[in-house]
Amino acid sequence: MTFRRLEFGFVGPMTKSSGGHLYILAATNYFCKWAKAVPLKEVKKENVADFIRTNIIYRYGVHNLLKKVVAKSKHDWHERLGKVPWTYRTTVRTPTQSTPYALVYIVEAVFSLEQQIPSLRIAIQEGLTKEENAPIRLEELEVSMRGD
Repeated sequence: MTFRRLEFGFVGPMTKSSGGHLYILAATNYFCKWAKAVPLKEVKKENVADFIRTNIIYRYGVHNLLKKVVAKSKHDWHERLGKVPWTYRTTVRTPTQSTPYALVYIVEAVFSLEQQIPSLRIAIQEGLTKEENAPIRLEELEVSMRGD
């Protein structure tokens, strides 16, 4: 989910509910039309922080991805932690059918392997046509097979 237009707003005070709630905190993401509202007893920054943590961060996978890294790398997870945001940002998300990276930067991320072995996607991104790219890829393949 891109956070370029994520807006928060409070509604209230309202008539006190049976649960003691007086306010509503509403959040809207104008990019994907996602909306969420929760009842609040009082307007406090802690309530907003809890809302963001529970309904955005935990819900959209970063928390789960962190748990997976720790579970798989029990003793050296601290060394792998820096890769988690990159993995999250470069993985296609179902609601947008795109990566968070592409939504923010308007271009797909280039992986280090693609810099060493350029892909057709990178060639096109750099402005080469398929016809211009094919002989280049063929030559690279021949060189790699010869071991030059």
